[in-house]
Amino acid sequence: MNDETRVVLSGLVAGAVAAVGTWLMVQLIPPFFGWYGCSGVLLVWVVGPVAGLAVGIKAGELVAMGVEAGAKRRQEQTRHLNAIRTLCSESLSTFEALPDQLLSAESHLDRAERNFSEHAFSPFWEAIEKAALCLGGFDAAVQRIAANSQQHAELTTRLRSSVPTFPIRAQSVRAMLAANTTNEHMRRIVHDAQRDFQFAVIYEQRRTNHILIAGFSTLGQAIDGLGDRLESSIQDLGKQIEHMSSSVTAVAEAIEAQTTRHDKALVMLDNIQRRRVP
Repeated sequence: MNDETRVVLSGLVAGAVAAVGTWLMVQLIPPFFGWYGCSGVLLVWVVGPVAGLAVGIKAGELVAMGVEAGAKRRQEQTRHLNAIRTLCSESLSTFEALPDQLLSAESHLDRAERNFSEHAFSPFWEAIEKAALCLGGFDAAVQRIAANSQQHAELTTRLRSSVPTFPIRAQSVRAMLAANTTNEHMRRIVHDAQRDFQFAVIYEQRRTNHILIAGFSTLGQAIDGLGDRLESSIQDLGKQIEHMSSSVTAVAEAIEAQTTRHDKALVMLDNIQRRRVP
């Protein structure tokens, strides 16, 4: 038996109790009021129980509506909480993948340097393009984390209970600046190549090639603009995280496991930024 059924039955019982009470009251009225008095007593005897039952049923219906509304609110709260947990899990996984993006970019840049020393023109620019794609993926990941943090903050305002802490912190954002180190590495290699006539000729042929990086349509645009884009994305995320830290009171869930995963990625980003092998 669900809550709504129990409440309606409770209302019926209340109505029946009211009816019995009315009936007992009628029995206690002395039957010496004449015909009209008896008619009035009879009317009360009939109408009283009916009115009592009607009141009880209506009360039960109203309470049942309240129970149903409460159940819907609880379901909504559960959906919001599950959505927040999903956002936290996705953001942590995305953050963990950031070092691999930069390591891949650095690997392509190392290959580009070897190709440059060997005067392998086309392989050199292919390696540069792949490094740019990795940096573009890093930027997309930062923007995804920023979007998740904003959704986390919005959903938190709709919850009446404590929520899981967003796993990305100010320290995490500062570690993302390692991408600037990799981007500078790429620009330095490209600059050296553009000073070589043969590499420069090949670059001019490839600079307008389409590239799959959001916000950029060509390799040349990506090389020139990725640094500013990365810096802007990281700054925007930093502001969002700072705002969350100052306005949201949350409780951590599985904080030890989250911290372990987070700190491992943090160390890897720091090593990349300092040009150490992770």
